[in-house]
Amino acid sequence: MRPQFLLVLLIPVLAACQGPAYHPLKNGVGFSEVPIGSDGFQISYTGDSNMSVTEARRMAMIRASELAVLQNKPYFQVQGEQIYVSAGTRYFPATDVPYVQTFRDRAGRTRAYIYHSYDPGYVEQYTVPDVEMQVRLTTESAAPSIPASYLLRQAEADKIPLSPGVPERLSGLPAVGDVTLPPEPAPATRPLH
Repeated sequence: MRPQFLLVLLIPVLAACQGPAYHPLKNGVGFSEVPIGSDGFQISYTGDSNMSVTEARRMAMIRASELAVLQNKPYFQVQGEQIYVSAGTRYFPATDVPYVQTFRDRAGRTRAYIYHSYDPGYVEQYTVPDVEMQVRLTTESAAPSIPASYLLRQAEADKIPLSPGVPERLSGLPAVGDVTLPPEPAPATRPLH
């Protein structure tokens, strides 16, 4: 089996092992937040081209849950939310990989043939989700409050690495049953930045 073919087979397997990109903003992917007043935050989460809008929104809500737990507030409320989808294109050039195969003919002479493996170039379109969410941290359990422990326990079950200090505080919060999250707003499009 040719090494190029083997590499093509392994790339999807390696990508699947990485899981969702949940970390502070780095190389254009991840979360960031800005404080708004004493108990509010604007949370931004930018996904990569392999992430759905729903998954990017989930990552923003996980960050809101982490901030709530770290501020000793077991709940948060979504005050406003915008979802953007940026579109882009990538160009993959054509490749021509020559390789030589040698053999001996009946007379014992060494013969060499050059073969070519040609992969045509192509253009791939992709989208990048970007979520901006304004949240207020609270101790109130009344609707529309979302229990931080609900989303954080789901994240742990899905092997999403939580920020330092969060798992220790999560163990002290009560378990919560099913929670109804606010509906996902319709995404708007904007140019890729």
